[in-house]
Amino acid sequence: MAKNSTKKAKFKPVEFEIKKSRFKKIIENQLKTISQEPGTVLNGVQFKTDGNTLTLASTDGNTLLKSEIELENPQPKHEIVLSGLYLSKMKIFNSYENGRKSSFSLFDTLVITLFEDHATIEDKLNKIKYNIPGFSDVSFPKYDQLIPDITKEPYTRIGFNTKFLERFSNISNGRTKEGVLSVNKNNPLACFVITAENQEDFVKSTALIMPRGLRE
Repeated sequence: MAKNSTKKAKFKPVEFEIKKSRFKKIIENQLKTISQEPGTVLNGVQFKTDGNTLTLASTDGNTLLKSEIELENPQPKHEIVLSGLYLSKMKIFNSYENGRKSSFSLFDTLVITLFEDHATIEDKLNKIKYNIPGFSDVSFPKYDQLIPDITKEPYTRIGFNTKFLERFSNISNGRTKEGVLSVNKNNPLACFVITAENQEDFVKSTALIMPRGLRE
């Protein structure tokens, strides 16, 4: 037996580039779906790489948002939950905000490196680098098993204007932001699934909403 056969293989950081405008849009949405209790794993955003897909997921315990981003180069399997507090403090500048012309936008990317217990997010054009701590020794909820297979019965697909949801939020309960949805009486507390694809940014988003019973 080789001398080092029982030793744990040295972890190799996962590094990839992502267009700045894409990441900014996605992370802002993910941060709206985290718990407001700092120090808990639900106050973070899970980053998961697998092949050409980067998956970001966040939940506050009642709602879940998952975003799948297409990467140019395949990456090994790795996952880490990064602090939402530190992610929210990042300042992501567009290519033209510091005196550069918009023609630089095609090359204006972020370099994201995922380690075992933290990550770095580097803006090379503006020479800014952020160190984002991760949550160690805690598990992020296994959300994949909660999302039903919407390609099968009893789910059916319909299209709708997502802009309406934003307008609806403005007229809903100002404190709870809750609305009332009428559903089939046979299973009124089944989860709701909303999916959307942004062809321009090659992003597929899945929202899982856990309804709550209303008091009579």
